Amino acid sequence: MTSVGSLIPRANLLGRNFPRLEGVNLIETTNSTRNYHLRSDPDNNSKIVVTNICIDQQATQLEVSVISVNFQNVIRTLKKDDFIKIYNTYYYAKVERKNQFPQGWAALLSDIILNGNVIVTVNDLGLLVFSSPNPFRIDEMSYNIALLCGIYPDELPIISTVDYVTQRHYYYCKRYGNYNSTPIFYLTSNMGKNNFLQSSNGTLIGKNIFMKINNSISANIPVVYSGGDQKSIIFPNDIGGTFEFEICDSNLRPLDILDRIYITMRLKFIKIAPLILDFSTDTTPENEK
Repeated sequence: MTSVGSLIPRANLLGRNFPRLEGVNLIETTNSTRNYHLRSDPDNNSKIVVTNICIDQQATQLEVSVISVNFQNVIRTLKKDDFIKIYNTYYYAKVERKNQFPQGWAALLSDIILNGNVIVTVNDLGLLVFSSPNPFRIDEMSYNIALLCGIYPDELPIISTVDYVTQRHYYYCKRYGNYNSTPIFYLTSNMGKNNFLQSSNGTLIGKNIFMKINNSISANIPVVYSGGDQKSIIFPNDIGGTFEFEICDSNLRPLDILDRIYITMRLKFIKIAPLILDFSTDTTPENEK
């Protein structure tokens, strides 16, 4: 119970003085708190959509918190339709892979672009090196292949440079590849706060992010993450009775997780009591009326 008597010592409306306001309830929190144990749909492992949660009709606000997030860290990092375009020729992966490693990915990528007369190796720093006896240009890459190579879209097209000692043409990747997706995951939600992330070309991308998850877990190991103090205050009408969660990488692309995700959500129903002002007693002195 919150009293506003100390906040408004005396009201003065239309030149008249009114008594102090004592013991007015501004906010009353109901005792209704519920936990929901949710899991993703089998057809979309990275997303949870729930439409049948009963909302307390007396609640004017909801405090939403995520207690825990759990999923198996097994992510599809390459799809059959992923591609790389070299000198106007598309080379498709035609295979699927999860949780890559530098040497294995370099060998696989060399097989994919074999007919382009370009091979891929790994240098002492673990970075990929494209090489060919002939000049080459990489025009385009799908998102997954660019992520695995550590190449940003704004770097394309890439033109090889010649090494006059070896008489071969090279391109040296500048960054380590993301072989198990990105180092940060985001749990996005229609109940999250609007955040803006800078894309590789400098533009800002808006997304409702509920919480950040550090991807420090080894591949094929369960991710067990506590939400801690991650909370959001929303109005029930803003979500229309539908609760949505989705796990994305650091570029806000949905993860292709090969297992269900499990989320424990807590709802606390908050009731805002009306502020009632009683001006029935006029204390204005007679000589001021």
